[in-house]
Amino acid sequence: MEKYIFISYRSINEKEAFAFKELLERHNYDVWIAPNDIPIGSYYANIIEKAIRNCYCLLLIMTKDICSSQWINKELERAINYHKLIIGVTLEKFTLNDEFKFLLSNIQLSPLVKNIDDSDAAIKQILKDLEDSFLFQSEIKEKIINKHSQIEYEQNLEKSELSKIAKELLLSMEQGKEEIIALLSDLHFNDVNNYVKDFYEALPDDKKAKIIQNLLSAYSAIQLDENISGRKEYALKGQIIYYLTRLNKKNTSYVDKLITFYEREKNIYQRQSLAYGLASLNEYTIPYDFAQKIYLNRDEATVNRSWTLIFYGDVKNEDPYLYLDDGTSDWTNCRAARINRLRRDEGKLAYRCLDFALLLNFYQSRDFKNIDIIDYKIIKNAKIIDKSMPKEIQKFNKKLHHELVKQLKKNLKNQ
Repeated sequence: MEKYIFISYRSINEKEAFAFKELLERHNYDVWIAPNDIPIGSYYANIIEKAIRNCYCLLLIMTKDICSSQWINKELERAINYHKLIIGVTLEKFTLNDEFKFLLSNIQLSPLVKNIDDSDAAIKQILKDLEDSFLFQSEIKEKIINKHSQIEYEQNLEKSELSKIAKELLLSMEQGKEEIIALLSDLHFNDVNNYVKDFYEALPDDKKAKIIQNLLSAYSAIQLDENISGRKEYALKGQIIYYLTRLNKKNTSYVDKLITFYEREKNIYQRQSLAYGLASLNEYTIPYDFAQKIYLNRDEATVNRSWTLIFYGDVKNEDPYLYLDDGTSDWTNCRAARINRLRRDEGKLAYRCLDFALLLNFYQSRDFKNIDIIDYKIIKNAKIIDKSMPKEIQKFNKKLHHELVKQLKKNLKNQ
């Protein structure tokens, strides 16, 4: 489907939604509708997000039932975010709640539809609106193509700059700890790390080993240097930990050194970075130690929530070293990242205690009234332990998992 109409509806209105699907297809429109267009085994939220992002128009089936649907709320929010044409199809008279009044304030609403067929006056108006809009889209298509070409040109320039920075970074890592500290003090990286990893992979083993040793030396030097503190310390250590634990996951010979860093580390943000980094290397003991502190709701819990809310984009324009989660912020992206890992990464069980502790902490610190049944099933059926995991961690994971499932079941029951 190159250009299609996304139909948003409550399950109670499924009959009407599929009647609209047939009507639109008779008029040569492609239609995307759940659950038909969701591949078996796919993660529902990810597929919906992509479908809305790529659709031409969202057609909202409107009855009083939409006012109690958080899923439709999310679909509307995403469609508005992507600047999609939204047409509200009114099937009955009802009063919108304040939330939906706000979402639908600038959206085209149809007259009352009495019969879903070509003879209904409201249906004729909806079809005319769609036709006019598609014609308008065709007229501006050439302008969009030209604009896209300009954006692509600018993106290529950005890629060239990122590539240059990545090469400078790897060169400094080869030279020594002083060069690493000097360069990382001035830079804080996002997309550039993808280029760093690609270039690092292509290096011979002796250069890789030298880079790892220099990064370890740089971290040790920063820990001992009383003049490096505050934001500079956070940025330097955070980036070094990232490179040490993400660049070369096959080489685990320096894990003991990272564990020593954790044991000596006074800074909570760096303890957290080391815990997650070591989990990526499939080391169990440090993630377990940090997860215990999250579970007991110590300072680590607040820092962990604050950091992950910002890291995954749930809190905008905030300083990760200053923001403290107050229990009211959204957690959509952070939750989705953990759920995805539970669903697909059975080989990364060292993350389990951290993810379970974080998810449980989120649910306990917020009043969630809308729990996705799919998320519940993924969490309930997640692999918790394996034979390589220490017994005490197996026991801890089982305890966390039991409490998390119990909490989610309670929320589902109260919906």
